[in-house]
Amino acid sequence: MDLKPREIIGQIEAKFNIKVSYMKAWDARREAVKIVFGSWEESYRTINLFMDAIVSSMPDIVYKIQTSENYRFERMFFSFGPSINGWNYCRPILCLDDTFLLGKYRGTLLTAVRIDANNGLYPLAFAIVESECVDSWVWFLSQMHILIPVVSTRTDLCIISDMHAGLVRGYCPSINIMPMDPTYVRVDGRGKSDTDWALYHQSSIRLWDSRRAYIVAWEIPGQDYYSKLAISDIGFSTNSTTDPSSRRLISADIAFRVLIGARCAACCETSLCTYFHPSSFKLAPSMLTVVIASTGAEKIILRSPTAMVRRRRALLIRSIIFLFVLNSLSLAFYFFLHSPTHPTPETLNSSVTTTSLKPWPFLPSFLPWNTSPKPPLRSCEAYFGNGFSRRIDAHGGGGWFRCFYSATLRSSICEGGRLRMDPSKIKMSVGGEGLKSVMGRREEEELPEFESGSFEVEGDGSEGSRVGGRVLDEEFLDRYVPQGAIHFHTMRGLMESMRFVEPGELQCSQWIEEPTILVTRFEYANLFHTVTDWYSAYVSSRVTGLPNRPHLIFVDGHCKAPLEETWEALFSSVRYAKHFTGSVCFRHAILSPLGYETAMFKGLSESFICQGTSANNLRASPENQKTARLSEFGEMLRAAFGFPTDEISLKRPSTVHNILFVRREDYLAHPRHIGKLEPRLSNEPEVFTAIHNWAANHTKCSLNVVNGLFAHMSMKEQIGAIYEASVVIGAHGAGLTHLVSARSKTIALEIISSQYQRPHFSLISQWKGLEYHAINLAGSYVRPEMVIDELSSIVRSLGC
Repeated sequence: MDLKPREIIGQIEAKFNIKVSYMKAWDARREAVKIVFGSWEESYRTINLFMDAIVSSMPDIVYKIQTSENYRFERMFFSFGPSINGWNYCRPILCLDDTFLLGKYRGTLLTAVRIDANNGLYPLAFAIVESECVDSWVWFLSQMHILIPVVSTRTDLCIISDMHAGLVRGYCPSINIMPMDPTYVRVDGRGKSDTDWALYHQSSIRLWDSRRAYIVAWEIPGQDYYSKLAISDIGFSTNSTTDPSSRRLISADIAFRVLIGARCAACCETSLCTYFHPSSFKLAPSMLTVVIASTGAEKIILRSPTAMVRRRRALLIRSIIFLFVLNSLSLAFYFFLHSPTHPTPETLNSSVTTTSLKPWPFLPSFLPWNTSPKPPLRSCEAYFGNGFSRRIDAHGGGGWFRCFYSATLRSSICEGGRLRMDPSKIKMSVGGEGLKSVMGRREEEELPEFESGSFEVEGDGSEGSRVGGRVLDEEFLDRYVPQGAIHFHTMRGLMESMRFVEPGELQCSQWIEEPTILVTRFEYANLFHTVTDWYSAYVSSRVTGLPNRPHLIFVDGHCKAPLEETWEALFSSVRYAKHFTGSVCFRHAILSPLGYETAMFKGLSESFICQGTSANNLRASPENQKTARLSEFGEMLRAAFGFPTDEISLKRPSTVHNILFVRREDYLAHPRHIGKLEPRLSNEPEVFTAIHNWAANHTKCSLNVVNGLFAHMSMKEQIGAIYEASVVIGAHGAGLTHLVSARSKTIALEIISSQYQRPHFSLISQWKGLEYHAINLAGSYVRPEMVIDELSSIVRSLGC
């Protein structure tokens, strides 16, 4: 990455005998940087995820991200826990400064740096802001006051800065320092100040009265050495004894020694006081500016903008280097637990798979996935978001394993490192075949049965990780992975099979370096059940703090189905466990709970109240009975297929509306059925024709009736039709679960036959915050006039 364009041109010509232009070399270098580090836009879009990942590994960090009303990044303040904890062990000296940032979007880095007991620099806090201005400095100091209270409560604090106007404004409310103004500093002939004492640049001195002399040094109580100085030692030279305005400062060096030596003696060593001496700055006295303000807390402010330029540059360079090192360490810390302490022969001899991961898209409904504070047991966040607030470390060492337990869902999301999968010990069909090649195969053959040792974790040599012993005992599983009402709990079976191997004996045919989610599907061709599996895998990715979209492996033997298209769009890659030719080792594996354990499924039978709302509303006023998580998931589905996540992008006149009639022609829940099954509505074609004719004759608005034959549409086309629809009509079993990816103003109309009265879609609409209407039938026949009347009422509410 250090190559310059001309060096790239030379190397390409030397190696391939091809001449490339300067701009082409420049563009190639820029694209290479983008591939390795990501784009500038993606970095800003994922800053929340990046900071959440740091918080998950360094819980003591504090940060604040400020965005505009349309969620554009504006400012970020952060401070690392060790820096905060070490504050009280440093000298009471705080240096505040800024430097400009390079890159596409520029900006300014604000820093707060301390001096430790060894006179070394000790960074405390950083902020990335738009520029050095009054607002940015006031914001920086206010965040430091709020998030790092130990700073503002520190006594005898010495602050060194360039006295920017924003700093002056920010001191008083944030750090309780009253800056002096030369206009209000009066000294009498004895050198006593009637308010406080200060030394200012010559141009700042004001003439109060011709009878009073300007004295810049005086007796300082408690400082015997300096109190012996005579007034004549420090004074003014003048060309005219009758014209006080011609007086100029001639002994700033001595005055600086007096004031700094006297005031810093309590908090500095002699060598440190010399650090501030003008002789270190090599400046003429007339260039020196010092402002000293004193309060009851014995605090002072010093200023010397030109004099300290070299030291400030060194300070900023060290601060910036420290910042980037810490950022790099924060990312590296994520992989620390997953990497071996020493390379083993087995690792070196096995193949290593490293594949780039898809980044998370920008989601307007995204809210931070953290557990501080923990969500209440019966809250919407506990059901749909991060209710997995209890962390249980089952094993740590060369390999590791832990679970995040949700008392609300009575389920766990578990993850492990240096974990080996042996597909030969998993009894199931291969999976991923075409439908025609598996006709007649029972679905039971496709669900996994795990032999002992199907999955293995590297032990640490302790008694608790003896070779061949179980990683998780029955008590652990009963408490954190209960069987519940699930007849065949495949994830529990997977964990029961896990055994320990000796340190260094983790022999693998292949290593997968990136985070990988393991999923078992049941109703793999049923849309509702598959959506619950999608949601479970998405939540697992967020709870475990994955910085990018993980790989995914199906630990089942189902054949390939149309819904697999969405799995491939959602995650970085998709493979089947039985497609690996030998044992596979994961640097980081996540076990996704079954879809039956999500709030989307349990909400059908459990009594809890959750109303969908926007993330903006929850940011402004959090409520336990409201959620934006399903909207966030729906935006993720749209983004996976390239559709806009924000609703503003759908540019269409308010008088044009799509009415999507989701129709059931082929029943996809059991793809082995040959031919067509009876639809839920016995007169579905008649109803569609009636709606089409009614819309064609509508005069006030343009109504487009979309024939939603989802069985003949790709998943991308289905998601697109839902996204563009103002009204979605359908019956149970036709594909209404796609409402999870609908826009917030979409209206749902469900036609419910007496044989299939299920709460699925009314609840999804409620959890999404969608307007929902229903037509309940006595059988499976619906009069077209009933549907037209309900639709007429709905379009009137749209202004038509």
